This record gives sequence, structure tokens and C-alpha cells, in this order.
Amino acid sequence: MLLSGAWWAQKLAGVTAQAIAVAVAVALVIGGIWWLRHDARMDERASWEARLTTAKLQAVLKARERERQSQAIATQEAGVWQAMLAASEAASAEAEAKLASRARVVCYPKEIVRALNK
Repeated sequence: MLLSGAWWAQKLAGVTAQAIAVAVAVALVIGGIWWLRHDARMDERASWEARLTTAKLQAVLKARERERQSQAIATQEAGVWQAMLAASEAASAEAEAKLASRARVVCYPKEIVRALNK
């Protein structure tokens, strides 16, 4: 056993063994640095994807909210437009009735022209 230990000590103390040990150590350091960079890159990619997903979700939620607001405004305005349409139709029917009650004339009276221009 002592002879075997001395033989290994002599072999490991040689220049070739030390050069191999240094090369392995350098390779391990480079591999560790590469692994850390790779891990950091994957973390950054996951972070970017999470931010992108959050931004897309926020955009969809804002679009839905805008659509809801637009529909609410349209619903409110629909009643106003219906009332304006009914008033316009009533005024038009009244003006037509006034015109129909008169004989055919080339010049219309002032009040009928004003009613038609409203």
C-alpha cells in the first residue's frame, strides 16, 4: 500500500498531471461561468415573457372596458336620438299637413319655410 501511494504521489507530482489538473480546473470554471450566464439568460427570458403576457392581458382588459363604456354611451344616446327622430318626424308631418291644407303656391308662407328649415 505504501508503495502504491508513493507511486501515485510521484505520478501526480509530474508536469503532465499538473497540466491536466489545471486544464480541468479552467474547464470547470469556464463551464460554471457558461452555466451561470445560461441560467441568467433563461431567467431574463422568463421575466420578459411574464411582462409581455401581463402587457397583453392589460391591453385586452382595457379594450374590453372601452367597449363596455362605448356600449353604455351608445345605449344612453340611442334614447336621445330616438327622441330627436320622433320630434323631427312630427315636425315634418306637421309641415306636410300645413302644405297639404293650402292650395298650390309658388311661394310658401314664412312660417312654413321656417318650419321646414328647422
